[in-house]
Amino acid sequence: MGDSNQYDRLLVFFESASSLRNAPSRPFLMEALAQHYRVLTIDYVYNPAGTVLCNASMDPCFSKYRQAKVFGGSLMKGLEIVPPEALVARTSSMLNYLNRTFPSEHWDSYLDDGAPRWKAFAVSGFSQGSGLVAYLAKHLTMARVILLSSPWDHYDATGSIAAWLSEPSATPADHWWGMYAAREVSAGWMQKTYAALKIPADHIRLVTDAPQCGPTPGIYMPYHWSVTGWRCSPRTPDGRFMEKPLWDAVLGDGSSGTVLKSQ
Repeated sequence: MGDSNQYDRLLVFFESASSLRNAPSRPFLMEALAQHYRVLTIDYVYNPAGTVLCNASMDPCFSKYRQAKVFGGSLMKGLEIVPPEALVARTSSMLNYLNRTFPSEHWDSYLDDGAPRWKAFAVSGFSQGSGLVAYLAKHLTMARVILLSSPWDHYDATGSIAAWLSEPSATPADHWWGMYAAREVSAGWMQKTYAALKIPADHIRLVTDAPQCGPTPGIYMPYHWSVTGWRCSPRTPDGRFMEKPLWDAVLGDGSSGTVLKSQ
């Protein structure tokens, strides 16, 4: 990938549903590369979704769910993540592998004694992955947090959002950025959750353009997918992505490269 000075910023991206993972192109990640980020995507055990386990439950269900996926453990019925498969461990394993395999590329600049140096890079995700980013950023200081269409953790029985969203954050408020579609199903909940996370109003971007896809197998929420999904992100007649200015805003300035994926 060339001299490390070309890639002085890293974006770690937590994956989402298989429809997105299997997409041949990722407009948002391609834009991150154009903004001079290195991009590292981290896969993890997706199912079951938090909404399946927690919407009909009570606090602290969502907190336990996200803690297990981020740090590992068996904290609730129906979900057990062994620590090596949790997101923090998988991110650490990938960075250490890259450092051992490509020492001239200076992946050690993102590590402290073998652990991810979170304050040295940006972290993002879409849908479930974004909610996991938010939970992690509450506990560890990050250079930049970019939430894409999540979290919307709430409980149907009480009509309230999850308490963890309002807890103190290790990552300062001005490091947080968020984006979602104004007409997606959970937009109303995200208005509340982003406020609870204390994301500054001028750090939030709303997608108001209609998606260019309709409901299909694997894509049953087109507005949700329009935020970053390659088949749904609206385009101009000449093929340019209409959300590019919004992506540029939440990405900020990176300092181009290759998307590397964990397995």
